[in-house]
Amino acid sequence: MIALQAIPAAAADLPEIHVGAYQVMPDMTPEEFAALKADIATRGVISPIDIDETGAILDGHNRYRAWSELQRNEQPPVIVRTGLTEDEKRSFAIRQNIKRRHLTRAQMQGLIERELKDRPDRSDRKIGADLGVDHKTIGRLRRALSATGEVPQLDATTGADGRVRSVKRQTCQDREFVEAFARAFGGRVGAEGLPADVKAAKFDAGLSAATTVVIQGSPFPEPHLSAQQVKDWERFGRLLETKCGWSEDRVAHHFNWVIDHKGFKTPDEWLGEDGAQFRKRCGMPEPSDEFKGWWRDLKSAEGPPP
Repeated sequence: MIALQAIPAAAADLPEIHVGAYQVMPDMTPEEFAALKADIATRGVISPIDIDETGAILDGHNRYRAWSELQRNEQPPVIVRTGLTEDEKRSFAIRQNIKRRHLTRAQMQGLIERELKDRPDRSDRKIGADLGVDHKTIGRLRRALSATGEVPQLDATTGADGRVRSVKRQTCQDREFVEAFARAFGGRVGAEGLPADVKAAKFDAGLSAATTVVIQGSPFPEPHLSAQQVKDWERFGRLLETKCGWSEDRVAHHFNWVIDHKGFKTPDEWLGEDGAQFRKRCGMPEPSDEFKGWWRDLKSAEGPPP
């Protein structure tokens, strides 16, 4: 049961106020603090400062600091909250501060990381409830931090209802597959060294470091093409754009698939018997005789490259 002590009328009635272990939010920017200080200089402290029975501030660190530096207007109103456990004090501090602060995405991610590192035994739902964040987001970041050893891999966590529940782990079979894939392509498991924007995209997509394989360069060998073959594919691409209405991006995607992944060296190879057999196996439609005629005419009109 949480007990609220009446707001004291004089400083003598209060325990000595100090910043304890409950300053959980990122510091205000100098500009934000200056704006707060200017408001307090004019109006005083309006919202009460919450402290525990020892005088440690739970909510109102910046308001109290601004008032202390100004030493103007009347003493801030204070609420003493007794009967809270250490875990409840920290949760209270987070919830109260989240309501007031407009955190950036990076600041919120940093706050989640801090909570996971400081109190890893709390469930994703319990942390999410404090931070106002979906528990799936907490879970994604927990998996990423667990994979790099920044938070322990626990067998169970404690939920908001106080019940202890087992944690679902990546199976041994899953790990073996990821590690085998990395070995096959000369890569490594984990997100270490990836650019910040790539890590952010992985986080948004729910991809953990434990299922990420980083490969240097392309894992697929690029076939060597002669100057004549390169020229032929350029002509073929122009034909797809002008006669078939394909976009430049679609042509590039098609060539990446036909040349790099399927190994066809020339458009004639792709339009010929080898390509026809491949298309038949894959259930693909055959290019029309009209299109093949356009290709023959184009080659004849332009001739070989100089």
